[in-house]
Amino acid sequence: MQPSQGMIFNLVPGGSGFTFFSTLTPGGIRSQTLGTYNGLLNNDDNVQTFNTPMTFGNTLGTGGSSAAQTVNAAAGGFIFSGAFNNSAANTFNNNGGRLTIDGAFDTTIGIATGRGDLVGAGGLTKNGTGTLILGGTNANTYSGGTIINAGTILSAKANALGNTSATLQLSGGTFNTGGKNQAIGTFNLTSSATLDLGTGASAVTFANSSAIAWGEGTFHILNWTTNVDSIRFGTTSAGLTSTQLSQIVFDDVPGFWGTIIDNNGFIVPVPEPSTITLSLLGGFGLAIAIRRRKS
Repeated sequence: MQPSQGMIFNLVPGGSGFTFFSTLTPGGIRSQTLGTYNGLLNNDDNVQTFNTPMTFGNTLGTGGSSAAQTVNAAAGGFIFSGAFNNSAANTFNNNGGRLTIDGAFDTTIGIATGRGDLVGAGGLTKNGTGTLILGGTNANTYSGGTIINAGTILSAKANALGNTSATLQLSGGTFNTGGKNQAIGTFNLTSSATLDLGTGASAVTFANSSAIAWGEGTFHILNWTTNVDSIRFGTTSAGLTSTQLSQIVFDDVPGFWGTIIDNNGFIVPVPEPSTITLSLLGGFGLAIAIRRRKS
């Protein structure tokens, strides 16, 4: 494995981006917390491509929380393709250090034909206005949870946010399921943010999150299609509190009025009472029950 003490790509007029191949570094590249930048920084307006495994390491070249680093697509993007021949290596191994993706440009971990597996116990944080695309043919198994502060994480595969018991915290920005099924641990909202269900049928499953005190803000749901998409918290109506339900808005549902949770933990939008027929609600008594739940 080839060690690197941070990597900075600066702008060269008329130049092109770099491409790293696994034939030159079959064991991959180990980015250590040394040098002038702690991670990878792209100040070039070209995309930098890694067709080789990437592993984080601390100053000693080992793992743990001190291996945390940032990949900053400041002026151009990054692609960690997962397209290499070393079946024993992973596309991106945070090695116990938290991976932070930053910058205004896009970063891809896993092209459609590459492995794309993001592993390690360090967790994932998304900063900056760019988009992080999580794709590839292999599952992400990282733990440590996912935090989105800004920008978008776009899923190009099912269960893109790692270990299905890992948490998701939205502190801004967007998680776009890409129309794929996503199984996640508990959910925390600390400020207004968005869950975009994309195109296709998304089944998003969270663990019971009623014990988590959400911050102020609105949890926006986009691209919801009734009887096609589903969002679930736990397995009972106790998966969220009434206060949490009041913070959820289905933005593109006509006549949206409120959100309820059924006995199996599925949340659904409720339209304005004036737009609901008594036959759909089963009579006036249910309309009253929904109004009380909303209040």
